[in-house]
Amino acid sequence: MHFYWRVMEELKTLGEQWVITDPGLKRCYDFWMKKMQSGLEKSK
Repeated sequence: MHFYWRVMEELKTLGEQWVITDPGLKRCYDFWMKKMQSGLEKSK
């Protein structure tokens, strides 16, 4: 999931947005984001 997060962050810097349309991937990504939220905030 870290890979997807990095891609989305890079796209944000380019002014683009990627929307996850696969429900399974979206569910896993959301779970990962909740789990890693505090660590990701510190890395920014």
